[in-house]
Formats: sequence, C-alpha cells, structure tokens
Amino acid sequence: MAFGKKYKPRKIKVESAPIDRDSPAVQQRLDRIERNYQKLDEILCELESRIELDDRLTTDKENVELPRKPR
Repeated sequence: MAFGKKYKPRKIKVESAPIDRDSPAVQQRLDRIERNYQKLDEILCELESRIELDDRLTTDKENVELPRKPR
C-alpha cells in the first residue's frame, strides 16, 4: 500500500562554476555579515551597560544566602 503522490525521478543539475572569494556576491555577503556583527556588538554593549546600572540586578555578595540542596 503506497501513501502520497508518486513523484517522477528527475536529474539534478549542479552548477559546476566554482565560487570565487573575490566575486561581488561573496563580498556582499561578507559585508552584510560584518554589518550584522557590528550591530550585535552594539546591542550587547548596551545591554551590558544597562545590567551594570540596574540596581535590581546587582546583589551584595556578603548578604546573599544560597538555598541549601535537599539531601
């Protein structure tokens, strides 16, 4: 008993031209990746500074009592 449609086998054409690292398409992708990493770095730096300035997220390490693990 067969389920679903029957598909005809087809040949897959593989592009044989190698990708050149100096090609415009590769350079555009690398530029886009670099811009995104710069944006990510800005966001993370802003987040770190917000965390450092937020009093609710800082604790006094001497007065913190850690919960005990049940045995």
